[in-house]
Amino acid sequence: MANLKLIIAATFFFPFAASAEEFSTKWPEFKKEVQAIERRESSEGLSYVISGSLLLLGGLVGQNAAVDRGEKGVYILFQGIGVMSIGHGFSLRNVGSDLRVLGDALSQSRSLSVEERSDFLTNYHKIRTRQDRHLRKIRMLSHLQIAGLGIYNSTLQTNKDLQNALMLVGVANGLAALTITFEL
Repeated sequence: MANLKLIIAATFFFPFAASAEEFSTKWPEFKKEVQAIERRESSEGLSYVISGSLLLLGGLVGQNAAVDRGEKGVYILFQGIGVMSIGHGFSLRNVGSDLRVLGDALSQSRSLSVEERSDFLTNYHKIRTRQDRHLRKIRMLSHLQIAGLGIYNSTLQTNKDLQNALMLVGVANGLAALTITFEL
């Protein structure tokens, strides 16, 4: 029982995903799901590494070939996105999601019975579902604030290009907030 309390306490330090994956609360099924998640994340991680490498390489080549400063800036942006994609890919392959970490922790907790692990998963699922609902509300409100600021600031601009860019930011974030409301 002490191990179960330790595992429950430790899970509060795990980062919660933006939206929850559904998972079984029965230990034997959950263990199989975690193995499938690990395979999927390994494959997705490799895809991120490959596409990020191509984006980085294209950004380096494009930056050197570009003459226009604005175009060079876009290629520099591509390089940064490529590096972030590579890092995310390695993170997926080598660390994985919180469900993978949770599955590993429960697998290594040999003193817990199958019933205790299933009970833990049931409680974890309830807590995670509640946390995810709160995170979606926070994301929605953040997008709404950015939308409001983008639209408001666009009305203050005399430069048409800047006005259009800010309006685009506002509308895009308004749409993002709208899509999140359907998840609530």
